[in-house]
Amino acid sequence: IILWLISLYRPSSEQIKKLSATFDFDTTQYTKAFQDNQKLADSSIYTYYTRIAEPFLTHALQYIDADDDINDLLNKIYQQIISNTRLADEVDQPEFKKSVVFQKVCCKKSKDQTIHMLKRFHTFQQIVFQAEDFELEFIASQSRPRARIIGHTAFQVILKKLNQLLHEHSISDHYYKLLKIIYILAYRTGMRINEILGLRVKDIEGLNQFSIWVQPFGSKKQGNQ
Repeated sequence: IILWLISLYRPSSEQIKKLSATFDFDTTQYTKAFQDNQKLADSSIYTYYTRIAEPFLTHALQYIDADDDINDLLNKIYQQIISNTRLADEVDQPEFKKSVVFQKVCCKKSKDQTIHMLKRFHTFQQIVFQAEDFELEFIASQSRPRARIIGHTAFQVILKKLNQLLHEHSISDHYYKLLKIIYILAYRTGMRINEILGLRVKDIEGLNQFSIWVQPFGSKKQGNQ
């Protein structure tokens, strides 16, 4: 990720030699990976960071101790990045504000932009690190939002990000505590968001060894313990 982000700035030969001494890569292949690309503005590089690099690092954390083939891991991470792009778009475009047609057009455009960025990133992986060729459009067609179990490391990253938002005064102390409770409940119990929203004081029993009665938000059915 670091080498790819640096390549977006089109470093000089001298800078590439210094990088090679640290990261041990083929300088010829590294130069080849970006020499035919147009120079990007700083704002565009920041977009590559937020849309590709940051999500990639977040999703990669859960595979730190995995023994899977590197190409299989890339495939999984690409699927997650594409899926999360679509989910984020759907959240930002509620039905009562946008028409269904407008949502579909915007979501498709955003997903296509992500695929375009991933292609540039993966081309770099192929040239510098001999990664396999992927049909990203096929991966995108197979990507579906689904529940996933996150590991302890990924959960700690989420809490760290939440602490950062509080420190930067991006959220109030009230919402910080509220979100932290939701995250911990979701991680520790596996409860869905609608089940957490449906919790009442009387649904929680005990102090040290407590039980939670789960009832979906808005449901009148008897919950499960």
